[in-house]
Amino acid sequence: MAEIINALTDGVTFKAPKMMSGPNVHRLKQQVMGSFEQKPKAVVIDFDEVDYIDVHGLVLFQDLCEIIRVYGAKTFAYRLKPEMRYLLEEFDLLADLGTVKPAASALKTA
Repeated sequence: MAEIINALTDGVTFKAPKMMSGPNVHRLKQQVMGSFEQKPKAVVIDFDEVDYIDVHGLVLFQDLCEIIRVYGAKTFAYRLKPEMRYLLEEFDLLADLGTVKPAASALKTA
């Protein structure tokens, strides 16, 4: 848990688009990649307003997680709604946090 808190304080946060379709996730990807100049240790994606993600958006989001991993930062999904948590779990993007269910969930890549 301390690792998540430390990573969040050394990171940058982005608001995920309400409709995570391909073009919207592509814009998010460009914003995140632009933040690499700040050398963040973590990238936090705030899912508070996300109600929908299509397959193209999900694939692009998985690519974004991989880009962040290759860059060397950790990725966190913040304020996931149950249906979004389920989709990310089904797509094997959520890292195993054991029994702890914090407001932020670590993401992984396949």
